[in-house]
Amino acid sequence: MTEIEILLKSIFNRNFSMIVASRGGSKSFLAALISFLYPLFNPGTNVVICGPTFRTARHIFNNLEKIVDSKEGELLKACFGAKTKRNDAFEY
Repeated sequence: MTEIEILLKSIFNRNFSMIVASRGGSKSFLAALISFLYPLFNPGTNVVICGPTFRTARHIFNNLEKIVDSKEGELLKACFGAKTKRNDAFEY
């Protein structure tokens, strides 16, 4: 098992989890994975993506979009429906 798999398993087996990791410890990537895995396994739940700053929440959301828009994420993309245009960030 990889580190990400171990962390995901521990998060889903406990009610409250806290991840303490250094910079580059895949915290935002793990949050993006959880934000779509949890509703898939627990129908009828809602997920709110938030962070200590807007930049952190945006980074989590961008990781989620990369996963959904990847070549392997076709079935996951069908769960999300139409992509909406955001006006909160301008990328060059």
